[in-house]
Amino acid sequence: MGNDEWIKNYIDLLLQRREREALELKASHYPESLYKYRILNNYTIDCLERNSVWTPNAGDLNDPFESSLSINWIQFSRQFFERTDFAKEFKSQYNKDITDQEVATILQDPSPFECFQRICQVKNIVSDFSNGDAQRRLLFATYLKSIKREIRICSFSERNDSLLMWSHYSDQHRGLCIKYVFRHQRKIENFLEPVHYTDKMFDITSQFNGLKQKHFALKIGSITKSLDWQYEKEWRLTFPAGEDDQNNRYFRVPKPVGIFLGARFDDNELSLKNKLHQVAELLEIPIYKMKIHDSEYRIISM
Repeated sequence: MGNDEWIKNYIDLLLQRREREALELKASHYPESLYKYRILNNYTIDCLERNSVWTPNAGDLNDPFESSLSINWIQFSRQFFERTDFAKEFKSQYNKDITDQEVATILQDPSPFECFQRICQVKNIVSDFSNGDAQRRLLFATYLKSIKREIRICSFSERNDSLLMWSHYSDQHRGLCIKYVFRHQRKIENFLEPVHYTDKMFDITSQFNGLKQKHFALKIGSITKSLDWQYEKEWRLTFPAGEDDQNNRYFRVPKPVGIFLGARFDDNELSLKNKLHQVAELLEIPIYKMKIHDSEYRIISM
C-alpha cells in the first residue's frame, strides 16, 4: 500500500467512525523517527531543556490555508430542509404550516434556499431573506476561525535532509533539526497524525452540524494540506486546546535522540552555539553536522 493510499484509507475509517481500525492502521505506519526543524534561538534551547515542543494555534502558522474546510452550500441547504423537525420549527417561527409536498419541492429544486423563499412569499411570510447567503457564509467563516483558535499543532517530518525545509524552517541552514523517537509513547501516538496532501480542501458538508461536530472537524481539517507541501512528509501533533492551557503552549515529549546542525550553523552567535552544546551535553543528546555534498544537490550528515 502506497504512502498516500494508506492515509486516504485512514481518513475514510475516521469518517466512518471506525476509530479502532483507524488507530491500528495508523500504528502500523508510525515512522521509526521524526524530525523537527528549528531556528537556533533561546526558545529552541528552552524547549530542549524542558523536554517539550511548542504548540501554536493553527491560525498562527505560516500557511493561510491551515486547517481550512470547504462546504457545499446546495447540499448543506438540502440537509437543513430535510431535517425531521424542520416543519415543526417552521410552524413555531412563522405560525403557518409547510406541507410535505412543499418540502419535497424545496429538496428537488436546484437552488433549495431560493425555492424556500418563493414558498414563503406565497404564504405572505414577511421576512428579509436578501442577505441569507451572506449570513450563511459569515457563519461558516466564523466557525472556521474558531477552529483555528482551538486546534494546537506541532509539525514534524519523516526526513532530515530536505533542502527546502532547512531553508524555510532552519534559518537558511543556520539552524538545527532535532530527531525524536515517538514509537510506543502512548500519549504521543494518540495525538500524532499523518498529513494527507490533496488539491482540494476537505468537504465538511455531510459531517457539519453546527458546533456538535467541531472536534471531528478539528481532526480532519488539521491533517489535510495542499499538494504543494507534500515534500515535507509531515506528521503532526494535533489536539484541541483546553480553556485552561491557552497560555501554556508547551507539550512534553521524550528526550531527543539526536541533534543535526545545519550546514551554515557556524554563522550563529558564539554564545548561542555554546549554550546549545552545553544543553546537549547535559542531556546526553548526540550532535551531528550536516554538510553539502561534494557533487550532488543534497546534504548529508557527518
